[in-house]
Amino acid sequence: MSDSTLYNSLTEEDRKMGYKVARAYNSRSYSPATSFALQRVRYRINRETRQERGEYGPLAIFETLEQARKFAKEVGGHILEVEYEPSAETELWKKNPPTFCRNRFGGGYHAESNGITKRALENCPDGTIFVSSVYPLEVIE
Repeated sequence: MSDSTLYNSLTEEDRKMGYKVARAYNSRSYSPATSFALQRVRYRINRETRQERGEYGPLAIFETLEQARKFAKEVGGHILEVEYEPSAETELWKKNPPTFCRNRFGGGYHAESNGITKRALENCPDGTIFVSSVYPLEVIE
């Protein structure tokens, strides 16, 4: 039984297939293979991972297995075959973690925003697709 809004809502004809390059996080989940990615994002087989609006933008996958293999060769990791829901966004982005600073007057600390990091599609590896949802089906390499 699937644990996915995406998987359950799409017909066979509407399902789009792609490939995610990821590193093993533990025995049951995978994390993004790049340092640019939010490292708290996790992918699990037969579980949907969705974009977290307000925290980070679209997720990145590859259109073809050959493109995923080329990227995996450069950065390491496994290749997951995935179903996906396309995103209309044109940039990868994430909120940067806050910096904690000592208060000037009095004790304690406060958090200051470090802004947002962005990367346009044209600055991503060939074959990158931006998606709002990923449903890993299996590890293929």
